[in-house]
Amino acid sequence: MHSVTGVPAGNPLSKSCWMRPAPRTPSLAYRLASVAAGRIPLGLAGAGSHDWDICAADVILGEAGGGLIEDGKEIRYNTPHTRREPLVAAPAPWLARLAPALAAAARRP
Repeated sequence: MHSVTGVPAGNPLSKSCWMRPAPRTPSLAYRLASVAAGRIPLGLAGAGSHDWDICAADVILGEAGGGLIEDGKEIRYNTPHTRREPLVAAPAPWLARLAPALAAAARRP
């Protein structure tokens, strides 16, 4: 999972991009919890996470007003499919805006 941090006003990057990569943290659950705590505004995870890697952090995200989506949709647990596609963790208002784009990207070959 990669995370991003806001770029402060006045930073040269703020003219072209309002986010920049944050240092990578090895623990996926910790990175998701960092989104929930507001330390980072958005987290991205590559494919391959399992339900047991993310389910507790997903609950924490939800309780903090955020969420975790896969292919633009909320994750469903307790299914035969436990290995995940790429994931996005963010505050709920962001997810509502990101979900359509992520769903469209997931349909691409």
